Amino acid sequence: MKSVGPQRNKLFELQNLVCSHGAKLVAITETWLSASVMDGEILPASYVIHRKDRCETNPDRRGGGLLLAVDASIPSRRRPDLEPPCEILACELTPSPSRKVAVVLCYRPPNSDRRAFVANLDHALFNVGREYSSIAVLGDFNLPDVDWRRPELARGCDAEFVHLITANGLTQINFIPSTIHMHVLDLIFTSHLDLIKNVFKIDDCFYSDHAV
Repeated sequence: MKSVGPQRNKLFELQNLVCSHGAKLVAITETWLSASVMDGEILPASYVIHRKDRCETNPDRRGGGLLLAVDASIPSRRRPDLEPPCEILACELTPSPSRKVAVVLCYRPPNSDRRAFVANLDHALFNVGREYSSIAVLGDFNLPDVDWRRPELARGCDAEFVHLITANGLTQINFIPSTIHMHVLDLIFTSHLDLIKNVFKIDDCFYSDHAV
């Protein structure tokens, strides 16, 4: 879920990974993509790609960027009207005629203002919650001090984030460490536990500083 990076060979690694697992939904943070990279270079045409490159949110800085790729058999559309002006991307998926799901993909840079991020995410969740009852929020939140087995122990800005998640009826379901330092940074929140099942790590599949 983390870091395509600037190297073109990582795109080939990504394509092999996605195709070998038959992924229907691919969420990536820190894509480092720019307008010079076309959607067709990233994944096959069988995917609809929704991007929010950092040039859209902070054109004066390199890096960052979000990508949500959805199998073309699943109707999807980006909802920029629900997004704040930061690295938070919102998409609508329609997996069945009777169900619409909002997927919110986030990246919070490690040294960025936590309170500002919480305020932006609060804004996004307020907008999304007015239209959708089925919601998944995922990404790299860079909150190494939160113990997601006991989130009620969080303090300071971390506590504000946990309160926001709880107030929106979301449950965090990933407890797999993201890095060798055993920090759980890549989080998956869901409004309904039947939306996402069987969270697991794919070993030795893709060179990244975070687990896939």
